[in-house]
Amino acid sequence: MVGHFEQSVILLCVRWYPSYDLSLRDLKEMVAGRSIRVDHATIHPWVVDMLGFKSLKSAAATLSGIELIHMLRKRQLQDAHTSSLSIAEQFETLVAIS
Repeated sequence: MVGHFEQSVILLCVRWYPSYDLSLRDLKEMVAGRSIRVDHATIHPWVVDMLGFKSLKSAAATLSGIELIHMLRKRQLQDAHTSSLSIAEQFETLVAIS
């Protein structure tokens, strides 16, 4: 337990926030759906401190990139024109698009 919240709740918030582009208030509502009352101001330090980033924007960008690499490795992003490309080539293609 960290404070009076279970570690699993904190880790869910840390994972969900950047992965699903949620607001802190969205997280508050999602956690409330699990019958846990927590203020959005309480969630903010969890996300910033546990991810080790200076801003939530940089944390979200980095974790999105990590999720993208995992999807590429699992071959979840293949389509007709990228099926013959290596993982590195697929990543370069996606980076060039954005």
